[in-house]
Amino acid sequence: GRVGNTDFVYEHTPPSVEVPPPTLTADFLSLLTEGRHSDVTIEAVYGEAAPVTFSAHTNILSQRSDVFAAAFAHEMRESTTRTLTVPQSQGLAAECRRCPIFTPPSFAQVTDVPPPALKALLHFLYTDDFDEVQKVLREEGSSEGSSSSGGASSSGASGAAEQSIPQLQAVLAAAHKYGVLRL
Repeated sequence: GRVGNTDFVYEHTPPSVEVPPPTLTADFLSLLTEGRHSDVTIEAVYGEAAPVTFSAHTNILSQRSDVFAAAFAHEMRESTTRTLTVPQSQGLAAECRRCPIFTPPSFAQVTDVPPPALKALLHFLYTDDFDEVQKVLREEGSSEGSSSSGGASSSGASGAAEQSIPQLQAVLAAAHKYGVLRL
C-alpha cells in the first residue's frame, strides 16, 4: 500500500500466546495427598498391620465409583456413628438403603484391601492415570523392602517385579469391587 509518498507493507502476524501445561491431574492428586478440603477419612485395616488412614473427598469418590456413590448417597447401617465399614465379604453397595436426606459418612473403614492397594486405587481415582498406580506400588514396595531385614537380594529387579504382581492383583481386585471399570 501507499500513503502519500511513503510505501508501506502491512504484515499481519497473529498474536503469540503461550499456554502453560495442564495442572488438573497434579491439582487433584494434591487434594488427596495433602488432605485439603477432605470430608471423609478412609481407614485401611488389613490383617495384623497397623491401620492406615487417607483423607478423601466424597464428591470425587462418588463421581469416579458407582459403588462409592451408592454408599455416600444412602443412609448406611452405621450412620449413627457416621462410620462406613466395608466388611471383607461385601461391597459398599450391600450396606445401603434409601435415605431422603444425604449426610455422607465422615469416616470409612476398609477391611478387605491392603493399604498399598487402596492407596494406589485412590491415586487412580484422583488422576485417572495408571502410571500413578505403578508409582505408588513401587514406592510402597521400596518402603516395605527398606523396613525388612536389610539383607542383599540377588534377585534385584525381578524380585521387585514379582513382589509387585500380588500388589497389582490386589489393586485390580479392589478396582473391580468398587466398580472402577477403567482400571
